Amino acid sequence: MYVEYNSLANTNDQSCITPIVLGCTDTTACNYNAAATDSDDDICYILTVAIETSSLTSVLTAIVSPADSVVAYSWLYNGAEVGIESTYTALENGVYSVEVSNSTCDASASFEIQYVSLHELNPLKVNLYPNPFKDIINIDFIKSTSNIELRILNTLGEEVKYEKIVQNRDGSEIQIQVSDLPKGMYLLRVNSGNYLNSFVLIKN
Repeated sequence: MYVEYNSLANTNDQSCITPIVLGCTDTTACNYNAAATDSDDDICYILTVAIETSSLTSVLTAIVSPADSVVAYSWLYNGAEVGIESTYTALENGVYSVEVSNSTCDASASFEIQYVSLHELNPLKVNLYPNPFKDIINIDFIKSTSNIELRILNTLGEEVKYEKIVQNRDGSEIQIQVSDLPKGMYLLRVNSGNYLNSFVLIKN
């Protein structure tokens, strides 16, 4: 805040001194100053956010303006918070929102993912339980399957668990130990040759 005093005022009469307060007078700005008497709108700023993603990827990036803003992030899917970083990897098709906020204002944006499973043209038929899970995930294969790769990814798209099974008979069950994983949302990808299926998992 910058304060001036009217130099024409009688310095012996303090009641005639008029303070001049320079500040942002735009009421829509994050740093609006209700006490400002003179406009200095060059310092005004409005917080905005947009979601950026490249073609056929499920990684969403929040682009905040001004670029040097220090904000808190909250990613939402179906009204529930799923992430608090500047990027988020979508695990399902649907509408994702990001909310950003600082000490004075906030902003939000939404983006619809429609292609998370676009390449999964040959789904591998399996039953998976329980979900939500705690320590173990059970996978039942509907038919005999070979060279099975199991990958569990976190919400940043990082692989946190990998297992490979050479041969599995139809109707048999595979158990994955996941007691070491923190609570949260994960994506399980089950792959065998040209067959692929994905499951969103929740660990309680």
